[in-house]
Amino acid sequence: MAGAGEPRRQILAWVRGVLRQVSDTRAARTSRTLVRHLGMAGAVGGDGVEDELLRPVTELLAESLRLLVRDPAIEGPYVADLTLGAMRRFLWTDTAPMRDDVERLGGFVLRGLGLDQP
Repeated sequence: MAGAGEPRRQILAWVRGVLRQVSDTRAARTSRTLVRHLGMAGAVGGDGVEDELLRPVTELLAESLRLLVRDPAIEGPYVADLTLGAMRRFLWTDTAPMRDDVERLGGFVLRGLGLDQP
């Protein structure tokens, strides 16, 4: 993400990176296991386990969001939930996102943050 330059591009790189996990067959297998584990963790009482497991993922967005004068504690989980939700859909339907899917989601995320495409 750091190589992406300015913060909006970093967020787009994060979205692309997450969805890239379901574009490759081997990576998709690993991602499917992770998503299943996260789902089970969240279903077992809602004691913050899922938040704890997702913290390293959402922390990758924190600095970019801060530079855009956004609150990473609020917007970070929203961006992660939306992007990981799309990832889950691709995993469970055993399909890979097309480039247009990835770019459309990235644009949607930025607009949700009140930002334009870079």
